[in-house]
Amino acid sequence: MEISRAGPAYRVTAKAGKCPNWVGHCTVYETKPMECRLYPYTVSHLAAVGGTVQAVVHNRTGCPQKAQLTPSRAEAEAMVVGYIVETFGPDVKARVLFDEGGARPDVLAAKLAAKLAGPG
Repeated sequence: MEISRAGPAYRVTAKAGKCPNWVGHCTVYETKPMECRLYPYTVSHLAAVGGTVQAVVHNRTGCPQKAQLTPSRAEAEAMVVGYIVETFGPDVKARVLFDEGGARPDVLAAKLAAKLAGPG
């Protein structure tokens, strides 16, 4: 994943190109990175305000193996919370929003950042 920051929001995007670990088969299957274990869930946005980091996660994909690959929501949430804690430190509050509808992640992230910022 590539992460860029704009104010309190982080934009998370997939790196360009093919998976560097795929050579006709997965060469890191036993020690898969979080992005692979989480797939087809994808972290689309992170917003950090104060001591809270919230992730917007979706699983919209055309992958024909989606039903077989999708981890449970609890497993996906645990992976994303672990990623947030690993990235931002053990004292961060982590929240995960599942966007499984048609909402645009950038709009959700902007609303989330405003909500986390509080009145003002």
